[in-house]
Amino acid sequence: MALQPGSTLHDMQGTGVSEAISEAHLRNLPAIFVALGIAVASGVPGLAVIAHRGDKPAGPPVASQATIIVFERDKCGNCDRFRDLVSRPYQLSEIAGRVPLKYYDITDGPPPSRWQLRSEVDTAPTAVSFDIFNREIGRVTGVPATADDVISLATAAARRADRDNERYNNR
Repeated sequence: MALQPGSTLHDMQGTGVSEAISEAHLRNLPAIFVALGIAVASGVPGLAVIAHRGDKPAGPPVASQATIIVFERDKCGNCDRFRDLVSRPYQLSEIAGRVPLKYYDITDGPPPSRWQLRSEVDTAPTAVSFDIFNREIGRVTGVPATADDVISLATAAARRADRDNERYNNR
């Protein structure tokens, strides 16, 4: 039984669908399709934009702006290529002043627990954007085709930071 326009999953109880898919997942489908479209169109198989599930932060913001952390490792050719391709164009972009780009060497040990990663970082380099609560909101895995992939990740993170700051400050 397909979900008809105007119907809800509650109308389909007993069909097995309501047990498999929640309404929250359906609300996130547009964001998921956009992320997949970006990944396919850009030719970056590792690009992922992660939509928040509406989870509320445990406390106040820990930063005033979003951040991008590039997880890399020592003696990593792809990490060197990432820096060559991304660092200078990123620093010259408008977004660099709003979303700092920082580097963390994973050979120094696991990432600090203050960074709330959605999944393990197992590929170097991996650029991860964090919101003002230090929650992961997106990532680019591997060497992107252009610096624009990381700049787009930062732009989305800056918009989220603006929105979160406004919401938190208007409580």
